[in-house]
Amino acid sequence: DAVDVLDMPLQEALYHVICDQKIQRRNAITWQPVDVRFIFSSNQNLLKLMEEGKFQKDLYYCINAGKISFLPLRKHREDIREYVEYFIKEYSEKYQVYIKEMAPETMELLVNHRWFGNVDELKTVIEYMVNALEENGIMDNHTLPESFGLNSEYSDDEIIPIDELERREIAKAIDFYGDTKNGKEKAAEALGIGIATLYRKL
Repeated sequence: DAVDVLDMPLQEALYHVICDQKIQRRNAITWQPVDVRFIFSSNQNLLKLMEEGKFQKDLYYCINAGKISFLPLRKHREDIREYVEYFIKEYSEKYQVYIKEMAPETMELLVNHRWFGNVDELKTVIEYMVNALEENGIMDNHTLPESFGLNSEYSDDEIIPIDELERREIAKAIDFYGDTKNGKEKAAEALGIGIATLYRKL
């Protein structure tokens, strides 16, 4: 995941593992053959990073043999209901919570939300809602996070500065997980960044 964040020495080492199909354990003197398949993901333009000298050229051409591009969640809203049902089942089983139903108006809010954080954001919202359930087992607007809808004023045609989007998403994550050391670690994980990066951007 996020192969673009690997530093150049690690990228080079990874390239050799893929090409040679063997690894060397730490402090070992022999090489061990491996038979593995790699799947890489990135939300960055790896070709552009390669041209800027920020991504290893050999590794780029090696992993670019097959490519799958995903549209943002708001571009395929017809799948949101299925995602919601899947995550409700996952978290109701995880937390042993009885869920009677999702209020229709709440489902409509979820379907029409912008979801700038894509599936990860949706997953986090559903987990919050499951934990916020009352005894009646109904997921409704009262179980939505307080921060839900803060970025809904943006239109798809509007270009939002990256710094502003970062600031909002970081604030939302910390608001959700809490302003503690453990909460910030969970927020960094949900945001897909390192804890050091999170502290640097606060």
